[in-house]
Amino acid sequence: MQFAGELTPDEFWAVMDQSDDEVRRTFAERPAFEIRGWPGRAMVSEWSFGSGARSIMFLPADWNDEAFPNLDVLPRVDVLVDATEPRPVVAERMAFEAFERTGQPPRLPVPDAPTPDAVIEVNVDGVAEPFELWSTGHRARAAGRVAGVTIVIEATGHAIEEVSLVRVLDIEGLLAERRRWIRELRGEA
Repeated sequence: MQFAGELTPDEFWAVMDQSDDEVRRTFAERPAFEIRGWPGRAMVSEWSFGSGARSIMFLPADWNDEAFPNLDVLPRVDVLVDATEPRPVVAERMAFEAFERTGQPPRLPVPDAPTPDAVIEVNVDGVAEPFELWSTGHRARAAGRVAGVTIVIEATGHAIEEVSLVRVLDIEGLLAERRRWIRELRGEA
């Protein structure tokens, strides 16, 4: 499909259908993880159809559907999965956060992540796994390698040490929540 200018609602939802179909098609290529027992809302956030990051975003139950969940929404947790090593992913996420806050693009290539503050255990599918923890800055981050992939947890207003991850077995609920959010934003709900 090629579009110029604004999309009609039907065209927009056709593009969203294609995107959701690509998420479904690529879902089994790499695991995704969600927070066990999260009391709020969860939805697909970033989803690279190639080798890049995929993430699930966790927000409070009373989140008011603002235009985009800004960095000050509390609590907010993002769980990313990537094929590369943990520290470069963390370094890129830190650089992106600095860009969001300051408007200043990061220096390229992005410098390495600083030395982690600690090593903690994060429960992943019932097994305690070692994760490096960066607790300075606006968001805390923990990163580790599990099942051949990198998992990065980014949290604001929620202790990473309290996060317990489980593999996502069915992506449909996370896609449906994203569509519900988009319908709210578009005034179609």
